[in-house]
Amino acid sequence: MKNNDIISQLMDLMNSSISYIKKLINGTSNQDTGSRQFNENQNSQAIQETEDVQTLLNLGNDYFLKENYSEAEKYYKLASEKGNTIALSNLGVLYYKQKNYYEAEKYYLKTIEIEQEDEPTLINLGILYEEQGKYEKAEKIFLKAIMINQKNGYTLNYLGFIYDKQGKLDEAEKYYILAIKEKEENAINNLEYLYKRQGKN
Repeated sequence: MKNNDIISQLMDLMNSSISYIKKLINGTSNQDTGSRQFNENQNSQAIQETEDVQTLLNLGNDYFLKENYSEAEKYYKLASEKGNTIALSNLGVLYYKQKNYYEAEKYYLKTIEIEQEDEPTLINLGILYEEQGKYEKAEKIFLKAIMINQKNGYTLNYLGFIYDKQGKLDEAEKYYILAIKEKEENAINNLEYLYKRQGKN
């Protein structure tokens, strides 16, 4: 198999991972981020005048989407100190985005310790382990996520990819097919690529 084909496949999967994580971040806000205009004075006043965790979380999300990670980190930590597990998980995403994998893992694990069936955080932790080449850990995490939701085509496809990387081709085929049944388009390409390597039509 040509190296450029392999690189292209990996890049597609990584881009899909980033898109998924951004979607999770967007989903934690209950307001249109484009409709809120905060300046530094307003933000400080908001902290002083409210204990509303959702406000802190939304501010963190705003700054994350603007790639102002230091400010996002500040508001996520304030929200997490008030017991908000979404903020904890978002800290993991923030550190992942900065390639600080140690801190990302720490906050993902903290979240899962509190919310054991937090499917998005499990998926993000699995992605983190896969990117570090920790395939056995990634496999276990994705299996946990699938136990929570057996209809998530993204997760099924990613587990197939992890099995593929480990040379467990029968398992990879199984999960690619399951992902295709859930309308996951990337799984079609991955299965075709698997069959091509096996010499199947």
